[in-house]
Amino acid sequence: MIEISATAFGHASCSATVTVIRGAPWYKRSPRILWEDATYPFREKFHSLRAKRNQAKARKQIQRSQPLDTSRDAIYFSNDEWKSEPAIALVRRLLDELDVIFLQAEQEFLSVGSSGS
Repeated sequence: MIEISATAFGHASCSATVTVIRGAPWYKRSPRILWEDATYPFREKFHSLRAKRNQAKARKQIQRSQPLDTSRDAIYFSNDEWKSEPAIALVRRLLDELDVIFLQAEQEFLSVGSSGS
């Protein structure tokens, strides 16, 4: 006689704590704070564009530093869905997509964190 018993369950929860940094009415804030709050979106965009420009420069430097005449053996995945393209091209495409996702996440979290939400 064999008896098998299995039990599975899952639980997920999420919570957030918000600290209001600038809770005073606008007319009680210092001119410096008002100026920083008013110019933050422009400064955030400027820093974001500068970071993108620096990343593009770094990519160009890496491309320039790599020898132009290289011969490589192509490696392919064995999965039917991915075997039509070299693995290096698939990985490069994935990294490019992740770069876009990370930049969007940085922009979202930077703008959320600055507003005190």
